[in-house]
Amino acid sequence: MANWDSYIEQAHAVVARDQNGPESGIHPRTAREASILRLHDYTWFRHTVEMLDKTYRSLSKDDQRWPDHLKSAYDVEPKSYYEPFRGTGKWGEWLTHDRHGMAAALMELWSQSGSEELVDKDVIARIRQFRSRIPPYVTTGMYQGAVLNIISVLLAQLDADRFPEYRARAFKAAFRESGYKDHNRLRHKAGEVVTYRYALLFLDVFMEEAGKRGLPLANRLAATRVVHALDPGSGSARLQETGSNLSNVVHSAPTDPLRTLANELLLDVDQLRKSHDLLEDKRQIIFQGPPGTGKTYVARKLARCLAGIDGDVAEHRVRLVQFHPAYAYEDFVQGYRPTLVEGTAGFELRDGPLLQMAQRARDDECKAKHFLVIDEINRGNLAKVFGELYFLLEYREEEMQLQYSNEPFSLPKNLFIIGTMNTADRSIALVDLALRRRFHFVEFHPKVPPVEGLLRRWLERTRQDQEIDTELTAVVDLVNKRIDDHQASIGPTYFMRKDKPLTWRWIHMIWTHNILPYIEERFFGDRNKLAEFKLDELLQEVRGGTDDNVPEDGHSPDDGSPTTGGPES
Repeated sequence: MANWDSYIEQAHAVVARDQNGPESGIHPRTAREASILRLHDYTWFRHTVEMLDKTYRSLSKDDQRWPDHLKSAYDVEPKSYYEPFRGTGKWGEWLTHDRHGMAAALMELWSQSGSEELVDKDVIARIRQFRSRIPPYVTTGMYQGAVLNIISVLLAQLDADRFPEYRARAFKAAFRESGYKDHNRLRHKAGEVVTYRYALLFLDVFMEEAGKRGLPLANRLAATRVVHALDPGSGSARLQETGSNLSNVVHSAPTDPLRTLANELLLDVDQLRKSHDLLEDKRQIIFQGPPGTGKTYVARKLARCLAGIDGDVAEHRVRLVQFHPAYAYEDFVQGYRPTLVEGTAGFELRDGPLLQMAQRARDDECKAKHFLVIDEINRGNLAKVFGELYFLLEYREEEMQLQYSNEPFSLPKNLFIIGTMNTADRSIALVDLALRRRFHFVEFHPKVPPVEGLLRRWLERTRQDQEIDTELTAVVDLVNKRIDDHQASIGPTYFMRKDKPLTWRWIHMIWTHNILPYIEERFFGDRNKLAEFKLDELLQEVRGGTDDNVPEDGHSPDDGSPTTGGPES
């Protein structure tokens, strides 16, 4: 009979004691309590996953530096646990004597099945295949638990939350102390595949039972951390204390690219996840909104993040094109272009960016995501540019004959399209319903998430002058209220400068040479209306009607000297 009550009571104690820490006056009395107080935050694991990702991307690109990344993935501190992958053990012999064999085995283990979520059955099959690829001289004399430990850490590249590290001693203790069903049937020679499958089933039951008893665990990784902490001999003492507590970390993944990107962009991670989900649904989305809301910037950053680009690795997976009124099918898809053949003028058939990116995505053995970012998508004659591809955007499983080559063509599943659309541009009226049905639309607007509050967050992060922080955001809000056009509001990115501090002088410059010309175009001929948008008057209004310290108007001298009245630049 399962003894979950006792086991989960110990788990509660682990989390509670780790929350309190030594500062609470609680001091360790036993080896187990000492290990509890040494709980680590899995910094080593985040490093490992990051380096495994680099290994995978290097393998995908046929970059011969992949062994260095793989060794680094297991090069943790203190250096006492993953000795084989530092090149001195038998796993290092496999790398030395059969590098291509190891590379092929790793790619089979890590290859992504399109965009479908990996299931346990699929991963178990991968473990079985990978185990069969390991040369006998590598595993001879190794305990089954040691072999499975190395394989399970490699699985973190697929999904660290769902396929965590297996440590034999810790899991066997958990099976025993929880009274988990049939644990005595898991014999020493059960094999890596059966053992890991059993461990995953245990973690699922553990999470369910813990939730019933008031200890919600976010995922299998969180549950595994508690399992390791509950066994004092599982190795927690060999990892350095980092000062982070378990309760704060078990609910977060060791690596989360979208969360990292959201922090960089100062956006809500849930909004980025929503865009990701919409991409997975139709493979095409459009970011639409008024100017200055960061549509193109976010589109490019999101594409690079989802494509797995790190530095200059896999740059070929993302391409940016910009539509304009003269852009045609021949530019975007395929067409004849003038050329010289042995000094004679002629024409040759050339593929446009869409066919080129489709071919890259189709040829990618790892089936990684590839992105075509189309800036200002509504500025082109879309029916003319897309042609028969209107059909393929909706029916990716189908083929169409291309106009010029007359060859069959389909859009691969791992090619995604992100468009941007300026809603203040009057050409938005040219976007027909056929295109709208094929794309999901995500709004970028100063008063709507994810852009809402972006300017304030940026001013806070960059530690701008507090007066600028308060008054500038109020001025922008007031201007958008007076424009009274949801599709033509002023976006925050006009003022989000990385190259220079945001001073009143630069605010005047931006206002005079960016904001006012835009507003003048919106209210062309209405001089009385334009007078409402002078920066001096707006500042005076948000300051409560006084004229103290109001900066001069935006006509700053060309010699670079600061305007008077505001904070010094």
